[in-house]
Amino acid sequence: MVLDYKYGEPDAGGDGLLARWHTWDIAALFMDWVWRRGGTAPPTAEEVGTAIRVWWSMLAEQGWLDPRCSHVDDLRTAVDAFAVSCRAAFGQPVLFAGPGRNGYRKRAARLPTAAKLAEAIRAVPAFRRDEDGDGARPARDRAFEASPWVPRAAMQLWREFYEAISEDLPERLYLADQETFEKEYGVPPDAFVEGVLSVLFSERRPVAIPFIARSLLRADEQADEPDERWDDTSDESAARLMAIHVVLDDLERLGAIARSEPEPGGCPEAGVVFGLTSVGEWAAYERLTAAGQPLRTFNALMAEEAEVLVERAAGGAPGTAADLDAWIAARGTKRAMRDLVDVARRTDDCLHRALVGSVTTRHPHAAAAAYERLTDDPDFGPQARMWLHDRGLGTTTALRPGDRAWVTVDQIAEMIRLHLMTDDRARAVSAPRSVDGVSFFDVMSAIDHPQAGSVLHWFELNHPDRAARLHARDALGRLSPQRHGQAAPRSGDGSPAERLDSSGRRDGVIVPRVRG
Repeated sequence: MVLDYKYGEPDAGGDGLLARWHTWDIAALFMDWVWRRGGTAPPTAEEVGTAIRVWWSMLAEQGWLDPRCSHVDDLRTAVDAFAVSCRAAFGQPVLFAGPGRNGYRKRAARLPTAAKLAEAIRAVPAFRRDEDGDGARPARDRAFEASPWVPRAAMQLWREFYEAISEDLPERLYLADQETFEKEYGVPPDAFVEGVLSVLFSERRPVAIPFIARSLLRADEQADEPDERWDDTSDESAARLMAIHVVLDDLERLGAIARSEPEPGGCPEAGVVFGLTSVGEWAAYERLTAAGQPLRTFNALMAEEAEVLVERAAGGAPGTAADLDAWIAARGTKRAMRDLVDVARRTDDCLHRALVGSVTTRHPHAAAAAYERLTDDPDFGPQARMWLHDRGLGTTTALRPGDRAWVTVDQIAEMIRLHLMTDDRARAVSAPRSVDGVSFFDVMSAIDHPQAGSVLHWFELNHPDRAARLHARDALGRLSPQRHGQAAPRSGDGSPAERLDSSGRRDGVIVPRVRG
């Protein structure tokens, strides 16, 4: 149960970091996870507490406990408190769950130093002496009279101006008061303003106003089908767009955002797009962390383990690949390549392996040593040997029967995960060879790949041809003894995996990497 929680839902603690625990993990585990995932007879709170303590003890004894954990005394206190009080599920899980995988993919804020932030604030339009905005001059003049321009005073002044946006928003939209605004828009003015700032923080690339409006609507808990509710021509949508315009204008005056033209090839209807400045990134980070969101800074990300960077980049969010490149530079290419290859060796995720393969290809000579030390690894050996062979870097390493087939299964699994397995590609996978009539379904049933079963099951359900679906089912049946712990056929036994490799790469099965 404890491991299931860490490997579980991306939005509810399932970050995959088995050695990293925070007090919010304890709260989520006791108050939500056990009761939803424990079945009809979930373990008792005392049993869960005992399991957690045993797990931590093992991690501590082996020296594996992540230094980023909450202090162990705080963790034990949290376990004791919940073990005594929790006897039934209650509360909202989202309030207690840790960041999970999706949380770790969020933007890592690049925070300026206090001095640079103060100077950036001093230069924003609202604080310039030529600014004639209502209400800006008295506060601005007081700020400029203060000598010197200290960071703390600058940040406090900016916060006061920011809070004034929500205070003045109803009046600027010709509404009577904040209660009227909440009836009109579903949230109080301050929540609306912070929602706009949150969308801009979540989206690393500049976005257009309609995108912001739809994102705010998706965040509305009462919107069952937010995209269907959105109508550009409705009065409700026009009012929401106007409110967003007003908020963006004020944030621009405060130097929190900058407008620009959309990127070439972007949506032609986007018009002007908006993105955060360094001041806006600081403000968003401050507001969101104050609201309880577990965000990290860019400096903290650079000190993270390779698993976190790989998980972020494999998610495909804009900017995460650049974060990974920055991490490699900060850690040093040679050490980073070794750490990344170790992730590929440990992971059970084909997307992680594909990403590491793509990244290490950009640094082949630095990565070669990391792969060469694993060529005889019983699990990772096929990947290491294939990587070296395909790049002409294997000085003493020769391919072994089954290596190419193993990597091929990984590529097929990757295509399925990324929804790239078209009908034509599926038929290419299942088509028998003209030489010996071997289908790759037969190959998958004969090699020791951890995802062969899930791949065959996918083809059993989704292949466009009935005969091929039945063939996949038959191959899956032949794989089942292996899945129950019996050894898979090995090289030298004349298996389909060996016959495939002896004749080289099969057309239509090996496909280019979709990453990189």
